[in-house]
Amino acid sequence: VVDGRDAILFGIDVIATIFGGDASLAPLFHHELFHAYHGPRIGTTGRGQPLYLSVWAEGLATLVARELNPSASDVAIFGLPTNTPARTRADLPRLAAQLRASLDSTRPEDYDAWFTGNDTDAAIPRRSGYMLGYLVAAQLREGRSLQDLARLKGSELRAAIDAALADPAALGRRG
Repeated sequence: VVDGRDAILFGIDVIATIFGGDASLAPLFHHELFHAYHGPRIGTTGRGQPLYLSVWAEGLATLVARELNPSASDVAIFGLPTNTPARTRADLPRLAAQLRASLDSTRPEDYDAWFTGNDTDAAIPRRSGYMLGYLVAAQLREGRSLQDLARLKGSELRAAIDAALADPAALGRRG
């Protein structure tokens, strides 16, 4: 909050330190600005909230970034570690089942396992919640506008995420 108003602050120095010359700002800005649009529609997400809300919020923001930046690299869309998209796709049935079993979890350690970190060898690929959420959002995108997707919430959203994760073969054909 800056001067009593919500604000998004981008730390260009940190972005440059993390990504160096490979930094691609457009996907990052599109992702974060979509959160500003989507947040009031979905409510609070993140640590301490049901995991499915973060899967959806991050997955849909990632889908928007990809659609607006179709030629962007995977690192520009999914972030670090760079091996997360490939590791997630390679182990999709196990990871989809594991995430599906945790969708209602509010435990901070479950959120952290799926959405934080940079360990390239973790059992659950670090930040793979972004990739799985993206695949779910891409599947639910069929026949729906982005505005319709942004309005999904509550039990309808929870059921749609559950159904998408229940069919990892279909998820694997997305994105």
